[in-house]
Amino acid sequence: MDTTDVGLTATRLAYRRRESVRVNASHGKGVRCSSCGQPITAEQIQYELEANESAEAGARFMHFDCFNEWCKRRQPKAPSS
Repeated sequence: MDTTDVGLTATRLAYRRRESVRVNASHGKGVRCSSCGQPITAEQIQYELEANESAEAGARFMHFDCFNEWCKRRQPKAPSS
């Protein structure tokens, strides 16, 4: 999967930056990735994310590459000098 195509949108992945998120990894079960929309096959790693404090959310599922990109984008930005 090419991470340049990862479609991480605020509406799909609405967890707040500082919100605690529980993550489980397993083999894919055919569910669609919450980021790119493609199925996560049994040959791929499936990440299941669930916010601990958010009533709005529910579980999100992501491919390995989509999860890594989401983690990068979730990091706080360094202040500009």
